[in-house]
Amino acid sequence: MENKKAFKLRYIVIPLVIIVLIILGYMGMLPFPGAFRYQMIYSFEHFGKDCSELYTFQSPKETKVGLDIVRRARACMEYTGDEQSAPPTDALSKYYYFPYYSKPAEAEVTADLVKCVIHGDEGSVWFYYSLARRDYTGDLIHGSWDVLTRCTIAKTESGEWTVTSVSEPP
Repeated sequence: MENKKAFKLRYIVIPLVIIVLIILGYMGMLPFPGAFRYQMIYSFEHFGKDCSELYTFQSPKETKVGLDIVRRARACMEYTGDEQSAPPTDALSKYYYFPYYSKPAEAEVTADLVKCVIHGDEGSVWFYYSLARRDYTGDLIHGSWDVLTRCTIAKTESGEWTVTSVSEPP
């Protein structure tokens, strides 16, 4: 009798549960791991097979690198100084305001690391951010909320990590 229960559990119940979870995930009814706020189908449409990185294990070293990249991205988003005084950066310069908007008086930013994946001297950093830039009267100049971002990173000869490209859904 025990063998029949074990057989039923192993070969019938577990595969059915997995199939149901896959269907619910495809329908967008299950969140991604890491407290994702986007539906799976939306992320897969933009990021494609790269979304599989979100299901990998993250080591402490990867967490450290990822947090540093997110910190640098946040610094670019929060920057409200003059263009001439802006610190030089890599592809994260897309988060400076000056190529797109007038000078803000303030910038409210939240940025949270989702996942960092490193393979040798290359990898990617996934994070969410929300950004609101306001002028001197308090009016909103620009805002983006809950944006999932994937940064491609590479290690330089000096051993530092640099962002080579940034991808976000339109």
